[in-house]
Formats: sequence, C-alpha cells, structure tokens
Amino acid sequence: MSKVLHNLQARLPIHTALLLVASHQNREVPPVRLNWDQQILLGRLDDRQAADMLEYLARRHRLSLSARLREQLIERCEGVPLYLQEICRRLEIDRREGRRLDVDALPRGLLGLLASRIDQLHDDRLVAHVAAVFGRQFEIGMLRDCLEFPEATLRMALEQMQRLEIIEPCETHPYDFQFTHPLLQEAAYLSCPQDVRAALHRRVVNLIESRHPAWISRHPGDFAEHLRRSGDPARGARYFEMAARGALRVSANRTALKMAEAGLACLALLEGGVAEREISLLTVKGQACYALEGHGSSSAHESFLKAQALWKEAIVDEDDVDDQAFLVTWGLWVGASQRHADRDAGQLAEQLRELAQRIDDARYQRLALYARAHGEYWSGHVALAYEHLDQLDPLRQPMVLEWLPFSDHPQVAAACYQSWALCLRGDYRRAEQQMEAAVRLAESIRHPGSLAMALIFAASLYRQLGHVHLATERGRRAFEMTQSADLRRWHLEAMCVLGWSQSLAGEPVGLERIESGVTQLIELTGRERHQRPFLWYGDACLALDDIERAERYLEPCLEQARTRRSLMMPQLSLQMARVKHRLGQPLEVVASLVDEARQWAVEVGSPHMELNSLALWLSLIDPSDGDKQRALRYRLGEVALSDAPVLTRWRTLLDNVSASARTPDYQL
Repeated sequence: MSKVLHNLQARLPIHTALLLVASHQNREVPPVRLNWDQQILLGRLDDRQAADMLEYLARRHRLSLSARLREQLIERCEGVPLYLQEICRRLEIDRREGRRLDVDALPRGLLGLLASRIDQLHDDRLVAHVAAVFGRQFEIGMLRDCLEFPEATLRMALEQMQRLEIIEPCETHPYDFQFTHPLLQEAAYLSCPQDVRAALHRRVVNLIESRHPAWISRHPGDFAEHLRRSGDPARGARYFEMAARGALRVSANRTALKMAEAGLACLALLEGGVAEREISLLTVKGQACYALEGHGSSSAHESFLKAQALWKEAIVDEDDVDDQAFLVTWGLWVGASQRHADRDAGQLAEQLRELAQRIDDARYQRLALYARAHGEYWSGHVALAYEHLDQLDPLRQPMVLEWLPFSDHPQVAAACYQSWALCLRGDYRRAEQQMEAAVRLAESIRHPGSLAMALIFAASLYRQLGHVHLATERGRRAFEMTQSADLRRWHLEAMCVLGWSQSLAGEPVGLERIESGVTQLIELTGRERHQRPFLWYGDACLALDDIERAERYLEPCLEQARTRRSLMMPQLSLQMARVKHRLGQPLEVVASLVDEARQWAVEVGSPHMELNSLALWLSLIDPSDGDKQRALRYRLGEVALSDAPVLTRWRTLLDNVSASARTPDYQL
C-alpha cells in the first residue's frame, strides 16, 4: 500500500485532494451517520506553525540554527511541511559528515519527487526548462522569443503545464505565469543538463540585450544571475552590485544582502583586477547587514574591515583613493558609534574629517561633521553637539552622496539628532517643528527604513515632552509600516513604544510586550541587554508599580552609563530615584541620584534635564526648598514656550509648592 501511495504522490500535483476509500464488504450503502468517509485537507502552514515545526525538527536532528537561518527556511518552505522535514534531514547529514550547512542544496529525494512531475511533459520539457531559466515568474513574450516556437505549439505546452499544476497564472505585472512552487522551478531547472543550461542563459542574455534592454534596469538582479550562470561572472558582479544598491535604496534589505553576496561570489571566480568592485560590494553588504541587524552588526563590521584591508593593499586610480577610503571609513564609524567604542569612533570621525578635506565636495565635509556631532551627542557633550548640528543645518543643506549606500539616510538621521539636541537645550517649539520636518523629509525620499527611524525618534521626543498620545501615534504608524522582515528591527522598536503606551494606561500586557520586543531585539542585533537602555521599560515598570523589575533592569544600565558618562546617565538616574523612593529607601539615597542628574545637566549644558531634576527634587525630596524653587522658576523662564504637557506639569508643581510655602500652618 505504501508503494502505491508513493507512486501516486509522485504523479499528483502538490496540494491535490486525495480520496482513500476503504474496502467495504456489505452490499448496502453504509449509513452516513457513521461518518465513515471524511475529506482531510492539509493546508499550508502559517509562519507560526512553520516556526513551531522547525523548532521541533531542529531539536530532533540536533541542529543549531541562527535566527536568520530559521527565517530563510520558513520563508523558503512557503508552508510546505515536507520541505522542512527533508531539508532538516539533509542538514543533519551534512553536520554529521562535517560539511558546511547549505540551505540552498535541495535534498535528492525531494528533487526526484518533483522532477518526476516535469518528466510527464515529455516533448514539452524544453519549454519548462527555458521557463525555469527565466526564474520563478516569466513572460510569454520573452519565452516565445527565446524558444522561437510556433504560437500554437507554445500555447499547448503551457496548457499542459497548467494541467499538471506546474505553472499558474501570475498577477504580478508584467509576468504572465509563475511556477506553482519555488521547488518545482528548481526541479525543472536542475533536470536540464548543465551545458544546456549555460547555453540557455547565454541565449537569454543576448535576447534581453538585443530586444528588451529596458528589462535590465527593471530587473538587474535577474540579469546578473543570467550572466553568472552563462559564464560571465565579471559582468554579473557589476549588475549584482547595481541590484543590491537599488534594493538598499527602497529598504529591501534582505534582497540587497543576497545580491551583494552573489556579487562577491562572482568575484571569487576571477583572478586579479577586481579589488575596486569587491570593496564596493563589501560596502553595500555591510550597510545591508546594518539595516537588518542594527548598527552593531558583527557581519557588517567584518565586511568593512575586509574592505579596509583591500583598499590599503589595492592600487587604484589616485582620484578614487580618498572617495573609497571615505565610504569604507564611514561604514566602520557607523559600527563603532553603535558599539560604544568611543575611542575608535572618535578616531574614525577624525579620519573622515581629514579625508573630506581632500575631496572637492562639500557633502563629504557635512557627513564628517555629522559623525563628529553624533559622537558628541551620545557621549553627553550636548552643547557641542547642538552647535555642530546647528552649523550642519541638515534640513537645508544636502549631505548625501548618490554612491554612498546607507542603512539609515544620514540627512534624516542628522535632522532627528538636531531635534533631540534642541529638546535637551530647552528649545521645545523648534524641536517639535524640526522633528516633524525630519519625518516629512523621510517621506519625500521614499526610504521606508529612514521613515521608520524618524517615527521612532519622534516618539522618543514626544515621550520627553509628555505628549503621550503623539508618541503612541508615531509608534503605531511605525509599527504598521514595518511588518516586513526587512524592517523587523524598527518593528520591534515600535512594539516597545506601543507596549509603553499600554503600560501607562494600566495594562500589564504592555510590559510583557516591551519585554518581548527587547528580547527579540537583543537576539536580532546581538547587543548586550544593558548597553543602550530602553527608557520605555523603566516608565512601564513604574506605571505598573513593578518596582523590583525596574530596579533589576536599571541598576546595570545606570552603572554602564556612569562608566561611559553617556547621554543616558541623567535619565536613568532620575528613573532610579523614583524607584528608590517607591522602595522606601533613605531620602539621602534618592537625593544623591537626583543631584547626580542635575550636576550632569549643568556640566554639559542641558536645561531640559536640569528642569527634570529640579522638578523631581521638589516632588520627592523637599517641596519647600527655596533655592530649588527659584532655580526651577529661572530655568522655566529661559526655555522656549510651547504646548508641551511637561511644561504645564512643571509650572503647576511650582505654583503648588509656592502656594504651600505662603500658606500659614494654623494649629487648632
């Protein structure tokens, strides 16, 4: 029976309903109420079910799969459990025999199973082979031009392929048909002899260049694949780079990474004269890794280090030396600044400044100035960062190079940091205007990753100003626009914002949502849990009165911030002061934390943090402290007026403590 089913399975299209009828000895029709016949439909697994099945198979086969590898497997299986089962078995065999884990290698059993479907086409197999050479999706016109078959013959072949459910109509413009499953396309492709495949790819390249040149600009990655498989890896690398850069510009980050890696694989087949192209591809690959895994990505760091070594060794045109050096150094600086390697980041920023001075393009100087201001901001030198960002004026002066690949648009990022610096300096009205302008700038350049970044920055700004509803709205917008795996990093950041909003509303699920988002971000980016704290977390714990959890989280965060004297130190210190006060700690402990934050604010020139410290002192320590009241009133008179709720709270607090001091204490 099993042999019969196996042979039947090989001849049936995927997902075809199969009816098994058991033998029944009686001549009478079995009563329906016995429910003896049932139709069992096995549909596709959704992402959650596929993840659960993969987790089970990984445990069973003792496989150690990274988060990225799991996503690749789940995406590629498209809900077919057989694929997951077979590929895990293949990976286990590779592991036992000491071979490298290769997701792209299809198990032979599954390939044979699908190849038997192609064999049923008989004389029309060439049509399937050529269609598979074009890819998962293909156009009838290009297929006809490549085959040079009569129209009627081609139509009959396509109808036969549809009957066998090898292909199906495609709704994606401009394609007409697509293979019903990626594995069927691969089976049709691999069942064609290798020398024939190479000849078909050369025929497709000639066809595209002679009759469909516009197709190249629309699909540079597909054209590069044809070049590579036709035996022209040098040109293939060029078009892979073009495809990677195009994908990066629209935040198709996984595609960009795939294209860059394919281009590097092409260059590995060549000998000599490819250093400049390899440096460029490594730069694109590094930025794609940054976009996917955060700016602390170890993969990106390795790419830029390799590019730096190649640049130092290669002999390239003198006019391009400084340009390539700047792009590579920029990538190294991005990673160093995120890893809090302050000394390395400072040295790299200085190198950027020196290189920019040797290039006759003002945009290089502005990028170098932004790198310097970014380091000053995160190291707590707010006044210097404010001065340099104001000099940069990112909303009015162009600072982006067309050939500079980026994970986050530098001009949008600079505008966001300028808004934050304005807030810390107490210029609240201008800070809000600047942030909204940064969001509009991100919308205008149509780079989803940069727009998501701007929205998260805006949510953080509005948290500082007390605009809870505005912060929530920006977080929700970022959450909704980052559903794709390419923008998962920003999706998790937005999840934390929404969890914070729920926590402020008294919903415990909000804190669990933040915890889940933080955990997934750590897994995705690889950064240490307390390296760059989430202030949303502390706020949520305080709002839900989960004081012990807040203390466990804030203690190591504050310790690291003190060691680095980072920008986060005063905010963490004030959050910890609230925690210690709730725990009933001695007032001296609370006062020392508040005073620590105020001293930092005065030292670096941050009226906003000084106002926060003074308000917390009058709220928790000594409402009758006349010196602090006068200082709070003086600082409130200095800052720019706006409708920020935090300003209203500070003025109300000052009015209340002043009124209490004037009211006589009558004794009855």
